[in-house]
Amino acid sequence: QVWSTGTATSSRQVRLHLYDTDNLILLEDFSDNVVLCQSFDFPTDTLLPNQPLRGNTNLVSLRSGSNHSSGFYKLFFVLENVVHTRALAWNWKIRLQVVSLN
Repeated sequence: QVWSTGTATSSRQVRLHLYDTDNLILLEDFSDNVVLCQSFDFPTDTLLPNQPLRGNTNLVSLRSGSNHSSGFYKLFFVLENVVHTRALAWNWKIRLQVVSLN
């Protein structure tokens, strides 16, 4: 097994669709209303232009170009509308106040 959504479904028919927003969505039963999993819910090291950064998500850098494990830089929310960034190698923190997330 290379990848799993961690989502159980009784359906045998699913569809994977890459939308113009660059969101990769796994849909159930050929219905646009039943989303099993979508890439925008699980950001890794890159935030795409149309992708929202939600309060329960983290962006974590890669260790290096050839090592794709978690790197030293992290962007995340601590409280609503407050974005933090952390450089783990030097143990410093910067706090950014976001006026609007729209």
